[in-house]
Amino acid sequence: MSNRIKELRRLRGLTQDNLGKLAGTGRSQIVKLERGERRLTVEWMRRLARALECHPADLLLDEPMTDGFGETEADASFALERSSESGVFDRHVQAHTSGSYGMEAEFAPHSGEAAPASVSVPSTASLLRDVEVRGVAVGGNESCFEFNGEVVDRVRRPPGIAGASNVFAIYVVGQSMSPRFEEGEIVFVHPGRPATSGCDVIVELHGHNGDPGQCYIKRLVKKTPTRTVLQQFNPARDDISFDNDNIRAMYRILTASELLGV
Repeated sequence: MSNRIKELRRLRGLTQDNLGKLAGTGRSQIVKLERGERRLTVEWMRRLARALECHPADLLLDEPMTDGFGETEADASFALERSSESGVFDRHVQAHTSGSYGMEAEFAPHSGEAAPASVSVPSTASLLRDVEVRGVAVGGNESCFEFNGEVVDRVRRPPGIAGASNVFAIYVVGQSMSPRFEEGEIVFVHPGRPATSGCDVIVELHGHNGDPGQCYIKRLVKKTPTRTVLQQFNPARDDISFDNDNIRAMYRILTASELLGV
């Protein structure tokens, strides 16, 4: 069965390993679920919904399922299946014509914490595929790269940046920020939002003789009048620094909450 697990996971800035830990399973199971190689049972929907902080029905695609169920039919089938269970699944799933569903309080990810009365995740079809993915060339080591000036892909625009201009995305290069970002994951950047201490950034250095400069994905520790200090996770370091005069640009990587507009 096709599903939105990967989409929702990426919108929340989670790796497959992260999601596996939150759902009480391993990365291999998340891979199979995302690919539709493992049946998305009621129990899996419950565990994933809690980990992704969404309603279980949000995991289903808006278009018809491969088994012939349409969206409303799939929701009704799910409601009937879970109606015999006790605990948090004692109410039926209610289909919304917009294709998104509210997250009710019982699906809060941690017991004792109040969840918002309603959190909407827009349908995939409503998101424009107009955010450019900039091409990169791997640099001298696995933690650096260069923008090559090409647009290699276009991806859907998350709701939190619906009206923003100059946003772009890249596919992560290297493992220096694992497990925060895994190689091949996509990150969104908004050049107009200032980088502050504790946020994740792309730092682009000046090149030589007009050539592209090296770029790094790191976490900003602090910026002094003369130096910018950065942190990486793999291997762990918090003393990477560059002279501010050598930095061409620093782009803030948007968080999951910023992408969702909450």
